[in-house]
Amino acid sequence: MHPSIPVRSVKDLVALAKAKPGSLNFSSSGNGSSSQMSVELIKYMTGTNMVHVPYTGGGPALVAVLSARFPSAS
Repeated sequence: MHPSIPVRSVKDLVALAKAKPGSLNFSSSGNGSSSQMSVELIKYMTGTNMVHVPYTGGGPALVAVLSARFPSAS
């Protein structure tokens, strides 16, 4: 998570995702990657809606999140 997002745990993430359905993005190292599948499982188990933004690898995904260059779902 980018430090500007008030999430410090998975519980916080689920609460925020439920409060703002479809407005949170998550990056992954690509479609079908383990990072995407992990979040898809969390979404399924918690009934939340977050938008997947695939990158061409883990490095570019991490750089985008930490530099706040993450596309907005708004």
